[in-house]
Amino acid sequence: MGKFDLKISIAFILFLTLVLVASAQTVPPKFVAPDQSFSIQFPDTPAVLPGTGTAANGTPYTSTTYYTVYGAAYYSVSVTDYNFVVDVPADYQRAAKGVLGSGTLIVDQSAVVDGHPMYTMIFTQYNKDMQADINSAMVFVAVGKRMYIVTFLIKKSDDTSTTTETVVNFVNSFKIL
Repeated sequence: MGKFDLKISIAFILFLTLVLVASAQTVPPKFVAPDQSFSIQFPDTPAVLPGTGTAANGTPYTSTTYYTVYGAAYYSVSVTDYNFVVDVPADYQRAAKGVLGSGTLIVDQSAVVDGHPMYTMIFTQYNKDMQADINSAMVFVAVGKRMYIVTFLIKKSDDTSTTTETVVNFVNSFKIL
């Protein structure tokens, strides 16, 4: 191998190293819940917020929300354990009505994720001047007595860098383990 070939080889190795480092920085780390129940790719390490409450039928529940704010966007997964089997269609519609407020529903669809029913809604909320101000995506997944709610919120006027692809990648990275 001559000096010219060696220089090309070194240049190629340096280029490949830079590409690998750059790609490693753009792929968010996979987060696995401490109880090993789900995984998702948060853009940053999430904080944990435990909680309790009372369901509409009067029974207590426990919940844990994993969330992060990255740029001007809010990403979260809430895990709620009820004392009864969750009826996703009813709970989903109740949550949608509560969250939607003065907004427009853009996507309202059902599917299956890892063998469990999943309901997705994407909507826009408006400010007092009736201009689209906040884009949101919520995904509801029921697994027996447990409900997962994956949420993404972004104030449109605060962020120009978060793309639809970012939102789709976050939501689609959610997996039941």
